[in-house]
Amino acid sequence: MKPRDIIEALHHAGVTVVTINDGSFIKLTPGRLVTPDLATMVRAYKLELLEELRQQTMGEDENQKAAPVEPLLKLCCICGGVDFIHGHKGGFFCCECQPDAHPGERVKAGGRIATRAGNDSNDGNTPKGLAKKDTIPANAVEWLRKHRAELKAAGWKPAEIYRRNRSRGIAWLFLWGKRDVQVTMQHDGSIAFSFTDTLGRVIRQVARPKARSHSQDGR
Repeated sequence: MKPRDIIEALHHAGVTVVTINDGSFIKLTPGRLVTPDLATMVRAYKLELLEELRQQTMGEDENQKAAPVEPLLKLCCICGGVDFIHGHKGGFFCCECQPDAHPGERVKAGGRIATRAGNDSNDGNTPKGLAKKDTIPANAVEWLRKHRAELKAAGWKPAEIYRRNRSRGIAWLFLWGKRDVQVTMQHDGSIAFSFTDTLGRVIRQVARPKARSHSQDGR
């Protein structure tokens, strides 16, 4: 297997691959998504992967390399990413969580955010200093990243997914917190949430992108 194939397999699984310590080590995040098979391949092809990642870094677009640093901009509270788009109409959008969200200029975050570490009141997925209600649930992050292409094709706009103020996006729905929730992408582009309530009944709720909802209302 070629190193590029392994990197693509990791990305497909929702894993971010970067080098650290001057390119001497490979960091995979989030670790919970790395399967035993993927971990075995990474260990077996470590040197080849390091070289491939180095080549990819060298081949980055010059505009990305020259991206200015915003000293007050903190790392993404969802994925910990440092690359953002400064929208032409204002706002900063994480390149990993909200790719192609808005046209703008690429910048890098120069601020700091606490290491994600768990304690009695923190599940390990919430950065210290941020309440859980201010962060997207871990299972939502994982599912949305896995189905990113399908969501885009179905007409879901970034604001409908990630918006925090006013009417919050689907990433913030309380349904993600249901103990046995099952989330599936439907053929019509809607997202179905199924779970069992306290009375043992199976509850199913569906969310649709605005464009699809409006088209159905107009029938």
